[in-house]
Parts: sequence; structure tokens; C-alpha cells
Amino acid sequence: MTTAKQKAEAAAIATKSAATQGAFYGAIALLFGALAGFLGGLLGKVRPVVAYETARRA
Repeated sequence: MTTAKQKAEAAAIATKSAATQGAFYGAIALLFGALAGFLGGLLGKVRPVVAYETARRA
């Protein structure tokens, strides 16, 4: 009985460790994805060309 309990506890600890590591890497991936999306939107936006006369009147 004690051997089964020890094996179950060891399996629970290993599972918790793997889940924690997976969640950590998932959060890092989400942050990098958000940063990539922000930079892509920032660099890919259309900048209107304003003529000198139009800018001078404003």
C-alpha cells in the first residue's frame, strides 16, 4: 500500500512540474506573439503622403 502511495505522489509531482513548465513556456510564447503582432502592425501601417501645400494650410 505504501509503495503505491509513493508512486502516486511521485507521478503527481512529475505531472505538476510538467504542467508548470508548459504553462510558463505558453505564457512566454503568447508574449512574443503579442510583441510580433504589435511590431508588425506598427511597421506595416500605411503612412499617407501629404503634399507640401496641404500640410502648409493645416
